[in-house]
Amino acid sequence: TTTAAKTMEQQQSTAEEQPCPYYLSQTLAEGADIVFAPYNYILDPNIRSKMDLSINDSVIVLDEAHNVEDTLRECGSGTFNEVVLADLVVFVNEYAVMSNHRRSIRSRTDNQFLTQSNEAEGEELVVAGHAILVFLETVLVFLRNGRRHFEQSRAKVAIDEHTRFHTPDTKQFEEKYYGPTGTLAPGKPTIGCRLFFSDLKLSIPDLVKLEQHVATLERHIGTTRSSNNRDQFRITRLMDTLLSLTSKICAASKTPEHYYISSTVSPNGTFSYAASNTPSAETPPTALPLIPPKTTRNTIIPPPVCQHCRSRHGYYLDGSTPAWLSTLNICLLSPAPLFQTLSSECHTVILAS
Repeated sequence: TTTAAKTMEQQQSTAEEQPCPYYLSQTLAEGADIVFAPYNYILDPNIRSKMDLSINDSVIVLDEAHNVEDTLRECGSGTFNEVVLADLVVFVNEYAVMSNHRRSIRSRTDNQFLTQSNEAEGEELVVAGHAILVFLETVLVFLRNGRRHFEQSRAKVAIDEHTRFHTPDTKQFEEKYYGPTGTLAPGKPTIGCRLFFSDLKLSIPDLVKLEQHVATLERHIGTTRSSNNRDQFRITRLMDTLLSLTSKICAASKTPEHYYISSTVSPNGTFSYAASNTPSAETPPTALPLIPPKTTRNTIIPPPVCQHCRSRHGYYLDGSTPAWLSTLNICLLSPAPLFQTLSSECHTVILAS
């Protein structure tokens, strides 16, 4: 027993002394002549940015190049449902509703106020949070309106169809479509998903500023870490989702001819729940989050008035579980935009197969 205990102690000591393979590989890659990496590390601009991976003047060899087009399309595409967007609203709301005169910033990581020596930096974060929140609510309201229209006009037909033909619970019903085959007016073709941005009143200059605001929030979150690993993981996940959403929306606005954007509606969990509020144990429905100061015991408390626009952001996030959920789909049709970005940053791209 003593020998076994000593062996376990030695193994634990050795494990504690070993460096993290992830960070070790990053350090070694800086001075290496040849670096092997998965496709996504090179092709996905979000991952390159997150890992601070520079490909300037590099020669990139893409093996099995017949997979490149599909990988690029996946990197440029994404789906974000109402619950995901609602979680982001709750996440960002805490920064957005703070008073401008208050020169302190609430840290999401330890739930305490951090006094900022640089007042301008603190105000910049508050402005960034509000701009991001307004954007998120614009998209979320678009999805909620689409879901309501579906519930009023097509939900009964969808349930009847499921009863007769046993359509899968994952069935998606398209509510809005903005793509190459869409039309701006009868007989007048539109360019890709451009009409989506017109309908939501999202201009390219506004979206460029949005990217800057997201970068501001990311810098702040990067400087504050939580001692609670679970909380830190949640914050990192939310920030990654926000980066993915905004980067794909902004990319689609710049080259709308290469994208289509749609909103779809599907049962929240199962058709059984959508039809009769009978949840399934295997696929339970997902509830919307509660926005502070709402609680499970009191869901009617209104959120505070925003100091910027006098609105009550997220007032509709009451923890309810809707029968249906709406999803925003951003689909990159052509790999050209991402491949052009890749080729412009590096020295040479070699496609091998």
